Amino acid sequence: MTKRRYVRFWLAAAMVSALVAGCNTTKPAATNPEASVSAPRFGQEPVIPQHTSNGSNVTGDVTKPEDSGSATVAVEPQTPPKVTPPPADKKVETSSDTKPPASKPDSSTLQYDAKKPALMGVRLTDSKPSVKQKLGDPVSEFVMEDEKDPIDVQEYDGFSIGFNSKGFVEFIEITSKDVNPGLNGLRLGQKVKDAETALGKPDTNTTYALHYKAGGTILKLDIDKKTEAITSIKLFADRK
Repeated sequence: MTKRRYVRFWLAAAMVSALVAGCNTTKPAATNPEASVSAPRFGQEPVIPQHTSNGSNVTGDVTKPEDSGSATVAVEPQTPPKVTPPPADKKVETSSDTKPPASKPDSSTLQYDAKKPALMGVRLTDSKPSVKQKLGDPVSEFVMEDEKDPIDVQEYDGFSIGFNSKGFVEFIEITSKDVNPGLNGLRLGQKVKDAETALGKPDTNTTYALHYKAGGTILKLDIDKKTEAITSIKLFADRK
C-alpha cells in the first residue's frame, strides 16, 4: 500500500514537471497590428488601419495626393536696368532753367514820336543790357576806333547800333530796305516826298540829306541827288 502511494507521488511530480516544461517552450503569438484586420461585411471593402507618428492606428479612408503631372518651370528673376547718375559736378539743366530767347519788337507797329525819337524801338538813352534784352545777340560786333570815345558797334540783320564807352546807345543806323525802322512806314529806297508824307517837313533840307531834330537828337536821311531816293537812315545825338 505504501509503495503504491510512493509511485503515484512520483507520477504526479513527473506530470507537473512536464506541464511546466511545455509552458516554457510555447512562444506567445506576435502581435501584428497590421494583421488584425476585421473581416468585412458583405459588400464592404476591408478597412486597413494606418499608423501615425506616435504609433497609434487610424482607420478610415486614406486619400493619396494626386500627381498634377505638370513640370515645375524655374523662373529667373529679372534684373532691373542700371541707372547711371549724372556726375556730381555737372549741373542737370531742367526746363525751368532754360530761358526763352529774347523776342524782337514788331517794328511794323512802331510809330515815330518826335518827343521820344527811336529806330527799331531803340532810343539813345537805352543801355547795352536793355538793348540785348530787346533784340537778342547781334550777328557781329566790332570797335570803331575814336581818339576821344571808341564806339562798340553791334550789327543785326538790316541795322546796326553803336555804344559809347559808358555803355549807352550812341547811334542807330538802318542798312537794309527789308527792315521797317518804325518811321510811320518809311523805308530805305523811298523818295523824299515819301519822307515828307511820313514825317512832315524836315528841319534841314539839302540836296544830299534831310534832318529832323527833336529832343537833342537828329534823324538824318541821306538822299541820292539824282534819284532823290533815301540811301541811309540814322539817328544820333545832336552835339552843338
